[in-house]
Amino acid sequence: MNTLLRTMVSVAFFLQPVISDAATKFACPAAIQIDEKLKQTYQSWSIAWARTSGPERYPLDQMRVYSGHPDGGGNLKPDGTVHSKEKLLTTWTLPQPEPDGYWLACTYENSTALLVRALPPKLKRCQLREKSTPRGVPIGIESFVCD
Repeated sequence: MNTLLRTMVSVAFFLQPVISDAATKFACPAAIQIDEKLKQTYQSWSIAWARTSGPERYPLDQMRVYSGHPDGGGNLKPDGTVHSKEKLLTTWTLPQPEPDGYWLACTYENSTALLVRALPPKLKRCQLREKSTPRGVPIGIESFVCD
């Protein structure tokens, strides 16, 4: 088998879903609103906002898996990401047991806020599928599934 054909077969294999039919899908809110406020006033200072409109909308940026709650747990490093035909497929293996469980975090552009939720116990793997530019820059989340 020639090298080009072998490469095409390898890429096609990696882009096939390896998640079972019994997979659980998760979706983050597409955007969140955050209303910033000062908790106190400061003598001889006043506040001026860079934006004069109401609560700011922050669009979804990324989805990440954490080992333990994100307040104290670590961002779990993915096994890897495969890029092909303007798609990215990132896979996390979830070793068991994990005493503090695994958590899904939704991150939002230009915000430090995370929306988090515990993942059901006994999941073994999660995959994030994203649209990307031809150079592999993520431009939108298509799906996040675990089994």
